[in-house]
Amino acid sequence: MNNNNIKSSSSWLEWFVGFSDAEGSFQTYPKKRTNSEGVVTHYGVGYSFHLALHSRDKMLLDETKLKLNDVGVLYNHNDGTEVRIAINDREGLLWLVENVFDKYPLLTAHQVRRYNLLKYGLLNNIKRFDNLEEYNKFALTDYTQENKANVVEQFEMGSLNVDNWIIGFINGEGCFYHKNNKPVFCIEHTDKHGLELIKKRLGFGPNIIARSPRARDIDNPKKQTYQLFISSKKDIASLVSFLDNTNFEGLKGHKLQQYKEWKEK
Repeated sequence: MNNNNIKSSSSWLEWFVGFSDAEGSFQTYPKKRTNSEGVVTHYGVGYSFHLALHSRDKMLLDETKLKLNDVGVLYNHNDGTEVRIAINDREGLLWLVENVFDKYPLLTAHQVRRYNLLKYGLLNNIKRFDNLEEYNKFALTDYTQENKANVVEQFEMGSLNVDNWIIGFINGEGCFYHKNNKPVFCIEHTDKHGLELIKKRLGFGPNIIARSPRARDIDNPKKQTYQLFISSKKDIASLVSFLDNTNFEGLKGHKLQQYKEWKEK
């Protein structure tokens, strides 16, 4: 691939990394290999990056693919409800490593860990294991940096430029709605530090709260999620001023439309 074809600015890439922290999927997985008699001989290793959205955001994914040097393949789900960018080839994934995620780092712990596993496997050309136990040992190893300050501490030390990342993250996880005819904004995620970063940068008043399990999750426990919820005039005004700042990458796709309708109501 020709890096001279990059059609994206640093501000867009920062936005994209925030969006990937919210919506992206870094996948490292075993691939069973058998002989002609059906006996498992070894396990290959697969690597991929996926970004899936509702079909109403197909134009956003089309634009995203072009800005990412046109790597990967764009798929439409059979039932027409979803579109997906899938990058499965080594060359395309290495392009992402070198030109995107190593230059503009992911900030949520879960995505950082999954990305670093994928990166380690690719750079070390890890392709196979003799058995599943060996693969699991590889996959369960944490290749992230030790003793690294959390994102709020890094922001406070001035080592993180987070504005475009925040807008990208909100593009993926933020929710704009009205309650009792008053504007409300909330964002929910498994990474508490990511939400604390948004709260710190925008000066929001409310604390980050742990989300109580929903009724549907009682017999199907999921990871603990955290929620940032704002409704005061001061916090809403701070959010609007931030999202409307033309010095930053704005919201995109259906989320932008949702935001405009929310703001005008």
